[in-house]
Amino acid sequence: MSKSLKTLYGALVRPILAHGFVVWNPRSMVYSQQIERRIQHKFLSSAGFKLSIIHPPHDYGPVLQKLNLLSLADRRLARDLTIFQNILRGETDSPSLQHANFKIPASPTRNITPRSLYLPSSNTNYLNNEPLTRCTRQANHVTTFSHIN
Repeated sequence: MSKSLKTLYGALVRPILAHGFVVWNPRSMVYSQQIERRIQHKFLSSAGFKLSIIHPPHDYGPVLQKLNLLSLADRRLARDLTIFQNILRGETDSPSLQHANFKIPASPTRNITPRSLYLPSSNTNYLNNEPLTRCTRQANHVTTFSHIN
């Protein structure tokens, strides 16, 4: 039963959420939590009930583990890093992204950690949350990309 529920979720729900997420990825925790609650938590609640998975109220970690699923936020982060890695390798279908220009500071400063990619300062939330800027910021928090398949 768990395999069939996971298959249905992966076939019917997850593709809708994954389509175009790089552009619509929630810019604040409030919106991210709304997506988690309204979609994934409803599925996990019913799956936990049907599969008799014991879990504390509103804590779906045990159900995620039992079904071997990632939270939607973790999936979006992993997907952002995968896309960024593909851009760095030149493995994208977009000609404009194949020639993206990234700056790596020669020496660390107070505001930039060693070996991090340069992020331009922005005056607006729009530019700060733009997909390429967001992916670069997230890549700066990850030490290696080798764990991403």
